[in-house]
Amino acid sequence: ALLMRGVGGKGRADAGRPAGPVGPPGPEAGNNHALIVQSLATEPPQRMWTNTTPVPFESELFSGVMLVFVRTTPLAPFCKERFEGRHRMLEVQIQGRFKEAPQGTVFFGAQVPRPMALSLMSRSLCAAILRVLKSLSRDMHVSFGTADGVEVPHICFPLASAMGKVCITPDGQTPPDLGGEIPEAKQEVSLRQQGKWTHGNFRPGFTYSMAFYTAYVDLLTWEVVNLPGVPRLDL
Repeated sequence: ALLMRGVGGKGRADAGRPAGPVGPPGPEAGNNHALIVQSLATEPPQRMWTNTTPVPFESELFSGVMLVFVRTTPLAPFCKERFEGRHRMLEVQIQGRFKEAPQGTVFFGAQVPRPMALSLMSRSLCAAILRVLKSLSRDMHVSFGTADGVEVPHICFPLASAMGKVCITPDGQTPPDLGGEIPEAKQEVSLRQQGKWTHGNFRPGFTYSMAFYTAYVDLLTWEVVNLPGVPRLDL
């Protein structure tokens, strides 16, 4: 598992110089911001730059690299094509291999460390939107968290259907470079998101190149945004 959070004042993303093994970005990236990324399995937290180059990570089950794009104003040149003409605020690309076959369903999700401070109206609107999402994905799990902190706010989906795009490369072949569009036929995307993925289960012997994107999370301000009728929500 990976834990990602903004660094800097009040949890916002930080544009300061990086600490640790990740070097500063090249000048072509522009408008860079840093995130703290931690593997909950083994790694201590480290700062990584967004909109630049992939950063390696590893756990007991998976080894790979991750590249995070965030929408900036103006758009950073390195990732301009990822956002221009699109509503998305965030894109995460991951490429790597499973060390062993996972047992059960693999989930992809996000959580925040404390209960969300929602007004009654905001909570009602969010609940209505989440009911629609759950009708589209019966295996989705979501919670606003509990007052005692036993359960933190989170949302998660089965990984196979949560991926915006995925390219599966057998061992011995060259996977696509991260940073551009992950190639996947529209028909394969549709089948996968209906739970009819022709590849079947995740397993060793393949490199998985995956892209996830959303229009509803702004990592630079650490807020949920663009929900119809709902003001920006501080994470």
